[in-house]
Amino acid sequence: MRQIRAVRDRFTRALRGHFTPTGAQPSPSRLMDTELCLYLLETVAPDQAASGVPALLDGYRALWDAVPHPPADAPVRLANARALLWRSQRPYGWDELLRDYLSAPEAVRGYHLDQLVRPIRRQCSVAADRWDWYEQLLTEPLPFATTGVRFAAPGRYRMSSTARGHGVTVPDNLPPAPAPALHDLAVRTRAPIEVRWQELVATARGMDAADLQAGRSSHRWEERLLDVTLQVRLADDTFGDATTLRVDRILHMVGMVSVGKSTLVAILATWAAQHDLRVTIVVGDNSAALRMAHELSRYDGVVAAPVMGQNRTRHAERLHRLQPPAPGRLLPSEPYGFDLVSTACPLDAVRGAPIPLEVREAPCQHLIETDPDAPVDGWRDGARRTCPLWYRCQRHEAARRLVTANVWIATPWSLVHTPVPGPLSHEQMRYLEAAWRRSDLILVDEADQVQANLDEMFASAQVLLGPSQEAWIDEIGARVAEKLRATGRAPVSSRQIRRFTTALNQARSAADIIYQLLQRDRVRAGKPVLNWLDPDYFTAWTLFNNLAQDWAGYTSKGRRPNPGWDNDELYKGS
Repeated sequence: MRQIRAVRDRFTRALRGHFTPTGAQPSPSRLMDTELCLYLLETVAPDQAASGVPALLDGYRALWDAVPHPPADAPVRLANARALLWRSQRPYGWDELLRDYLSAPEAVRGYHLDQLVRPIRRQCSVAADRWDWYEQLLTEPLPFATTGVRFAAPGRYRMSSTARGHGVTVPDNLPPAPAPALHDLAVRTRAPIEVRWQELVATARGMDAADLQAGRSSHRWEERLLDVTLQVRLADDTFGDATTLRVDRILHMVGMVSVGKSTLVAILATWAAQHDLRVTIVVGDNSAALRMAHELSRYDGVVAAPVMGQNRTRHAERLHRLQPPAPGRLLPSEPYGFDLVSTACPLDAVRGAPIPLEVREAPCQHLIETDPDAPVDGWRDGARRTCPLWYRCQRHEAARRLVTANVWIATPWSLVHTPVPGPLSHEQMRYLEAAWRRSDLILVDEADQVQANLDEMFASAQVLLGPSQEAWIDEIGARVAEKLRATGRAPVSSRQIRRFTTALNQARSAADIIYQLLQRDRVRAGKPVLNWLDPDYFTAWTLFNNLAQDWAGYTSKGRRPNPGWDNDELYKGS
């Protein structure tokens, strides 16, 4: 989402005529990345070994124990570096990067490494301004990469989302698209928010009146809020009743189950929207987001829209399960959300093919220009284009509503994983950063559940094999095979692609062998492998811990453990 192309281009131009990489020597871009890592180490953790760079980028604290006085701007430098240098955070590849770096001529290198241990800065006659460039990259806000959206003109296109050779001819008589409304994602000037409790009660009373006037069933907002008692922490660490709710940066509100926390979230969001504030509410799942967006949009001054993830099929299926229609009807009596989970593709109708595209095959922003002189079965790929019907497509209605909504309702997954669509923003970013930039107030309902979801995302237990679309090896393997087949295996000319496909094939082979061992273990006496497996907690650590205990003799058939057995040198050495 961030780009440093300008600095890369300057660095590459400065090395032109002085360095032409051969063999294992790094490209100018890779040389700059490695050198930027060493510059980060020099400015944040001076006098530390170069092998510590992955620890800096990974975020672990081990290296900081050896840094007595890190600089005050270390968090900014690390944040920028982790956004730019994520490819260098794995320790098993860092040593190879250093060796490749040292294979470049000294004239173009900014550092000398003493036995691959300590980086020592050198005086450079080539790209002498590199230190100023590195300082700028690590201390100034990083610019966003631009989307560069271009809509498909009439003509023949291929759909990159499938390997079956599907194509479409965009006609020249499509209705013109409306003028686009883009997101305003400038960072808001935020101040503490204070609201008197009686103002919230008045807001709740107005919500009840709106329900009554519209003939809707009453939510009893005022009654439910009056059952809530607000207490704040006092100077002596006790809690006392309060008449004003103040949100200054981070506020953690706690309460027993069903005391009205979610009620307060809805009323506070309505009050904020009616006072020209922008709000983001984080809920547990997309169905709850759709329901809350539907309910809050009924009230004056509130324009609520959900931030939808990309798994449109799952969203639609779950919404149908939660709202079963009455016998003889297609939709429930009071449906909500169905207009925002459409799986239709209007461009698919233009194709005129007998078999419609699958939901995930819709070429929303992935139409690829083709050579009109090429044979039908011999596509010649060009630039990617966006569907000319994007601004009218029902599939993207939720995304378009977010542009003008003053209340966003999202899930942890939709914030972290979903990018802001290119047709709605000139800059590439995820909705998480967009919500931070445009929101005056972010309300997290069920914060413990949301934290657990974030933990799962960033320290996840990934499904590798299985029938679902979440099985990583099976899903990625199928897509890679389709892509290689469709392109005549041209991508394997890239060293990076070759390494990836080799690793993927080896992972699949290893997984097949593991499954084979597990199947054999079902008929073995004692089932030694299956007995190790705990469906609630099985990781690489538990596996190797069981191996170490076995080797040290601490098994069900071995010695009985005595207190302090985990200090056994044989076990620890294993």
